[in-house]
Amino acid sequence: MAVTAQAPVRTTDVEEHAFADVLTGLREHGPATAFELAALIATMETVPQAEVRRVAATAVVVERLAVGLGRPDLEMRARLIRADALQRDGDTVESGRLSQQVQVWAADNGDDHLLARSHNLLGSG
Repeated sequence: MAVTAQAPVRTTDVEEHAFADVLTGLREHGPATAFELAALIATMETVPQAEVRRVAATAVVVERLAVGLGRPDLEMRARLIRADALQRDGDTVESGRLSQQVQVWAADNGDDHLLARSHNLLGSG
């Protein structure tokens, strides 16, 4: 039986529009729960690195919503997505500043996963 290589999963125009729809829904209604916001962030974190810019605007809104829900963990996760997009757009100063904020918060709050992700982003600039 022959094994065929599969094309890498890429964010499609449909997914880009889906993020835009989610963003519109968040602006109009807000998330019903922190769980829904966390699920959205998890989806945003899995966007291929080369296409992270597509979720940058959503990350800004999600970050604000997380503040409103009193969830600094979700706020920091969204902030790191934003920092990644900024780095890819060449704004390494602002990206580094945001990544360091996330790194300090993660260290202070024992969030090892977010700490590792912030180290990774800071090391890739």
